[in-house]
Amino acid sequence: HLPPDRLDRTLRRLEELSRSSSEEQGVNTLFLALGMLHYTEAESSEAVLRAPLILLPVQLARKTARSEFVLQIGEDEPTFNPALAEYLRRSAGIAVPTLPDPSTIADDYDLQDLFAELQRTIEAKKDWQIRSD
Repeated sequence: HLPPDRLDRTLRRLEELSRSSSEEQGVNTLFLALGMLHYTEAESSEAVLRAPLILLPVQLARKTARSEFVLQIGEDEPTFNPALAEYLRRSAGIAVPTLPDPSTIADDYDLQDLFAELQRTIEAKKDWQIRSD
């Protein structure tokens, strides 16, 4: 929990970096992470690592310099974290479930179903867990 003035500075910096990346390189770098994989790289390891599952492109916007920032969904489609998908494929032979096409998603689609499917896929891995952080 940040004090309001520090939060505003942080959000302003994130917005500037994201806008700059988009304008200069044509790449969106601001995402809202949905769900996390908590895992260890080796069964003997006690260090629990975390990786985001779903990356939802977002934008920070505000109407005036004094107004509050608003988080808006970006134009690109959500995606399964590509670095994590490749790590799971190479290190554990796990294929991640595919995200449904956004144009065909029903209003009652529940992302928790995807998380549950992935949890079943990794259940053989000791101490691995999907969380909806």
